[in-house]
Amino acid sequence: MIPAELREDRGEIDAARRGKLPKLVRLEDLRGDLHCHSRATDGRDTIEAMAKAAAARGYEYVSINDHSRHVTVAHGLDRKRLLAQVRAIDRLNARLDGITVLKSVEVDILEDGRLDLPDGVLKELDFTVCAIHYGFGYSRARQTARILRAMDNPYFSILAHPTGRLINAREAYDIDLERVLEAARERGQVLELNAQPDRLDLDDRGCRLAKEWASRSRSRPTRTERLTSISCASASTRHGAAGSNRATS
Repeated sequence: MIPAELREDRGEIDAARRGKLPKLVRLEDLRGDLHCHSRATDGRDTIEAMAKAAAARGYEYVSINDHSRHVTVAHGLDRKRLLAQVRAIDRLNARLDGITVLKSVEVDILEDGRLDLPDGVLKELDFTVCAIHYGFGYSRARQTARILRAMDNPYFSILAHPTGRLINAREAYDIDLERVLEAARERGQVLELNAQPDRLDLDDRGCRLAKEWASRSRSRPTRTERLTSISCASASTRHGAAGSNRATS
């Protein structure tokens, strides 16, 4: 049977006849979450509460990725506050059993492609999630160049909500997604599938394109109750024909 998410007249009938339908990602395939916000910025829960909620879902790990300083509306973290959070997570991990809290940040990609925090801070983290939060109206060439420059940073790990869309509120900014995917593949980096229901970014077409480029996609919530939004991301990933070996959560 062809799963409902694949019924798009995109070659799935022929693939089914040849026994080549992909094995789609399932919620039970997810091992953890790599993008969560705590109440240090725009989340609602403590890091410990989020870790315990993730453990209750059977996750092996959860990452804390509060905003960096440029996002002032969310009280983004500067160097001092982020390093204090890193130390707090180390202390928490020493007490936790069965789950690991990873140290990260959602760091802004600035107008010129630099990252919002210095490398000396970013190197203390397990990885980074890098995002555009302003300057959405730049030309395709300028926006793509901005992202590619950010990806040249040795501490760039994941591109968050890669097209910046908000469903029924804001159109995606114009980028050359294929060039970005090619750069990610060359550098061993990752594009996010953002699980917030008003984003779902990458969308199903982006997931298909990422699969073609042998990139990988991941998904994120913001607080404990938003962990349930992972089901939205799983559905979008399935719609994009991403297999369980292509999804990192």
